[in-house]
Amino acid sequence: MKTLELYQNQTGNEIHEGAVVELDDYRPHVRISTPRAEHVIPDEVFHKIVSGEMEIDEVDDWKPIMRTIIKEWLDNLPFRG
Repeated sequence: MKTLELYQNQTGNEIHEGAVVELDDYRPHVRISTPRAEHVIPDEVFHKIVSGEMEIDEVDDWKPIMRTIIKEWLDNLPFRG
């Protein structure tokens, strides 16, 4: 994968969009494919959003990422179909 969009590492240092980094330092992570890009986001980012430490709009491309997450969630609900 050539481009990884990681938004914040465990020490709080920013990693700029398009930076290529070693993923071993950022595991566990979530990989999300949107129509425009492949996103690799550390689990920690989602935990910070849930706890209120971080806002969803701080994540680049958050709108297509959320659309993908919601679509996959809906597709996996047991009563769908």
